[in-house]
Parts: sequence; structure tokens; C-alpha cells
Amino acid sequence: EQEKKKRQVEKKDLDIFDVTNEIMFFAKLIMNRNVFKKRAAQTELREFQEYFGCSILVVTDLWLLLKRNDAVPINGSTKGLLWTLFFMKRYTTESVLCNVVQADHGLVRSTVWSFIKAI
Repeated sequence: EQEKKKRQVEKKDLDIFDVTNEIMFFAKLIMNRNVFKKRAAQTELREFQEYFGCSILVVTDLWLLLKRNDAVPINGSTKGLLWTLFFMKRYTTESVLCNVVQADHGLVRSTVWSFIKAI
């Protein structure tokens, strides 16, 4: 019984670690950073917060909360959540957002507004 609980906790921690890594990967792409280059953790975290308006831990918690409550939009992803947070932080035009994330207007619009409604 105790062994089973221990494995569940380890799996949960691994999931959080995986989600955080995935979020940071997509964040670096959006920030136009080399995803493989190692930089000081403090610098990474500061820049993340400057771009998305909250810490990576908050974004990870938000993603897991949306998943637990089945509130992730259809075809939603961590990348789409980051697009949404960037949009809300900057409150920029869709054209600028499309250029930053290098995606189609229709896809960006539907993704961002679906996540805003879900949040």
C-alpha cells in the first residue's frame, strides 16, 4: 500500500517536471532563444516572466488545473497556452502575435480566444 502511494507521488512529480520542461521548450521558441543552449536559471526565469507575465510554475499549475478540470480547449497545447499568456501580457494585435509565434491568423485567433474562455 505504501509502495503504491510512493509510486503515485513519483509519477505526479515526473508529470510536473515533464510539463515544465515542455513549457520552457516552447517558451524559448517564442522568445527566439536557442532551445539547447544552457543559460543561468535565474536569467531564464526572469525572461520567462517578462514575456508571459507570470512564472513558469504558475503556467505549469494553470496547465495542470485546466487538464484536471477537462477545460483544455479542443486541440489545446502548452504552446497555445503560452500564446494566450503572451497575448494577454502584451495585449498586442493578432498580426504582431502571429509574427512572433510564426503561425496563421486563424489558428492563433481560435487558440488564444479558446484558452481565454477556458481560463
